This record gives sequence, C-alpha cells and structure tokens, in this order.
Amino acid sequence: MKLSKQQSQVLDKMGIPRWTLKPQSARVPSDERIHWYRVGSLYLNSAQPLPVQLPRWLRDLIILFDTRPTAVKPPLQADLVISVDEVNSKIRTPAAKKALWRTIQQCQK
Repeated sequence: MKLSKQQSQVLDKMGIPRWTLKPQSARVPSDERIHWYRVGSLYLNSAQPLPVQLPRWLRDLIILFDTRPTAVKPPLQADLVISVDEVNSKIRTPAAKKALWRTIQQCQK
C-alpha cells in the first residue's frame, strides 16, 4: 500500500515509522525450504513435510528408536543425515534396504 504525501507527513510528525514489505520475489534461503526431523540420534531431511502415512522403512525406524520424527531446526553438526527423498527413491531393492540398515546400525553403536 502506497501512502500519500499527506499521510507520510502525518506519520513523520507523530513519530510513527513506516514499514515496507519485502518484494514478493525475495528468495527463501535453501536451508529454509528443507524440512528437518530427528529420530533418536539420526537427522532426516526432506524437500516436503513428512506425509501422515509414513513410508514403511521410516515406520521401522520409529519402532527401532521408539520415538516419532520430531521437526527440528537444521543441525549445526550431525554424524548422520538421511535424506528421506533419496531413500524413498532408492529403497526399492533388498540390497538398498540392507545398505540403509547397515548405516543405521553403525549410528547406534
């Protein structure tokens, strides 16, 4: 909303600051577009919020750690970060499932 000259003068006389909105084309930093979660000692990230109906591998992970994913801020340091998007696309084969569980077991030690 653009103020008229008179409105601006009145606000100045009253000592009220004028606020301006950021342009709509302002880019969101890439970290803010990634959703971060924590399950036990593991960090998960995803381009989209986790669905209500979680993938089977993630439900198994919840059982293993006895805790549901909790939304968190991006970690400053993490030993292991699992990309939900990557796992969902690669977990189609038994070999990929075994590799994922080996990685998770190493984190538990």
